[in-house]
Amino acid sequence: LSLGVIEAMAVDGVEVSAFPAAGCGVGGATPVKYLNLPAGVSEACATWVAELPAVLANFDPEVVLVTGGLADLSERQLPDGTWAHIGEPAFDEWLLEQMDAMATLVTGSGARLAWATHPHVAVEPNPLFTGQPPFAENDPGRADRYNELIEQTAASRDDIHVVHFAEFLQARPGGEFADGLRTDGIHLDTRLFPDVVAFLVGELEAAAGH
Repeated sequence: LSLGVIEAMAVDGVEVSAFPAAGCGVGGATPVKYLNLPAGVSEACATWVAELPAVLANFDPEVVLVTGGLADLSERQLPDGTWAHIGEPAFDEWLLEQMDAMATLVTGSGARLAWATHPHVAVEPNPLFTGQPPFAENDPGRADRYNELIEQTAASRDDIHVVHFAEFLQARPGGEFADGLRTDGIHLDTRLFPDVVAFLVGELEAAAGH
């Protein structure tokens, strides 16, 4: 997602860096049943939350853009040992706590938080995702609920700029699954879509206040 944005903003002398925790989501280091794979926690997901303070201190960003990870749409094991997924009250309450904690960590560094809503997904079996369908993460209601929780988190604070990315993609010609836009039903290379880059750059500028 970030490559095209990095290239576009570098033209204006803005330094942009990526800190990927691919697919982990805000839930972080808790066991997850990701796309019907055996429950577990990847190494990246186990460490990204712990590494975030050092990353913020090192780069001292003006704006941090957060894009949701697919794993927040998966079933997770909560701290009490039960398994749940987004849309269930216990899960939503827990995830809201994680969202607010991450927002506090980011904005506590002095950065403005820009938080992108999550498009629907349509995962099909491919070399990146070796689990077998049907995938519960494809339920559009899960992404919709995730976006409601983003809005709910932002409504209680004045330091979050919600980037309505899902809504932008849905309004494009052909919608969020237009031909060539997201060939695996999830990922998007912004370098191929200048209008998407322009939208995200504009949102980052708005978040920064200039």
